[in-house]
Amino acid sequence: MEEKIQELKIQVDQLTEEAEHDFQKGEHYKPQVTQIIKQIDSLIENEDLEISKKHKIELYFLKGKASDILPEYSKFAEEALTKAMKLNPFHIDSLNTLGHILWKKKDYVAAKQCFETAIEKDANNIKSLQYLSIVLRQVGDQKDKSSNVTKSLEVAKKALTFDLKNAQSWYLVGNAYLSDYFMNPKKNNNELNLALSAYNQSEKNQSRENPDLYFNRGNIHCYFEDYQLAFNDYSKANKIDQSLTNDTLKQVQQKVLRVYDLVTNKCRITQKKLQNIVKQIPIGLREQPKGFDKPLQMCTIVDLKEGINKGLILVSKSLVSYTEQNTVPAGFVIVDSKLNFVSLSIYNTSQEIYEKIRELTDVFIIEPEVKQIICEIDGKQISYMCIQVKDANKIYVENEKIVNQLAHSMVVNQTFEK
Repeated sequence: MEEKIQELKIQVDQLTEEAEHDFQKGEHYKPQVTQIIKQIDSLIENEDLEISKKHKIELYFLKGKASDILPEYSKFAEEALTKAMKLNPFHIDSLNTLGHILWKKKDYVAAKQCFETAIEKDANNIKSLQYLSIVLRQVGDQKDKSSNVTKSLEVAKKALTFDLKNAQSWYLVGNAYLSDYFMNPKKNNNELNLALSAYNQSEKNQSRENPDLYFNRGNIHCYFEDYQLAFNDYSKANKIDQSLTNDTLKQVQQKVLRVYDLVTNKCRITQKKLQNIVKQIPIGLREQPKGFDKPLQMCTIVDLKEGINKGLILVSKSLVSYTEQNTVPAGFVIVDSKLNFVSLSIYNTSQEIYEKIRELTDVFIIEPEVKQIICEIDGKQISYMCIQVKDANKIYVENEKIVNQLAHSMVVNQTFEK
């Protein structure tokens, strides 16, 4: 019996390993899974065999694990693993597999209990910690979501401490940082940089490429408006798993092309109309912003250099918004008194920003941070200037500081569930 169980274990482990790196949804494994389950059932149902408790646990576990290879939830897998658990409530492998199956069932609370029970039995169990980090981001009501996401990050970090070369642990740390950033808005981008670092470590240590890693990292690059890096990652993800990113890549490219067209073609507004618009741009703010050692100087776009422009206030007028509500960063095109155009990206704000910044609104940007957008789309070189406002304290609309008028930041979380 020991030899037969070992043979079945090898079959299940090999098929599981293959399926984990196959991104065609795994349906084509059904005949092999069915054959393995038939072998297991023939042993369990053979009345002539005297099967020990230990071997029964192993057989029920292997039946559940084999069923878990398929992408959909399996009632038969849940039943088999439940039988294994009745024989040994602390069988770690059965707890982890049952938790994963309940996760597929979207019974996140029950899945969480499985992983926590496994960790109680073996606090150093990396797989249980990894799974718990995933499921924590999916349990609780809106009130609990914030603290659960923070716990998810703590658990992911703990899993990493047991093996610093575990690519999956690094990947989950990246996901947890990414989720925490958007669920618990921060005043800086430090957590996103930590997420990028974790994804880079995961990529360095992976034995096979993970398309979800590239997709999530591409989302961060897109958020930072590092579009060429985003395109590269989206393309990598799509090459591995063709169900991923194709639409996302096209949508981002279309957005970049639209902004490029608006900036370079001056929003396609006639020269006469533009002249009338810029005549209405004020000379500067009525009052100097507080908290600076010396008065800030009003400036136009040509006075700006790449990076943070200390001591300056850009005076401009908004012309158009090119992003939809609940999109981050919020995007606009602005013009200065010299008819220079630039895109404006506002981070860490709420959707009310679209109510505050309307067409022909006066916009003042304190110590503007300039980023040059450079990328290539279908062989076409794209280049335009963007001003990124990462602190809403640094933007005034119609001579009024808007930060106190806005609600909490928009929460946009595009990460995968795993």
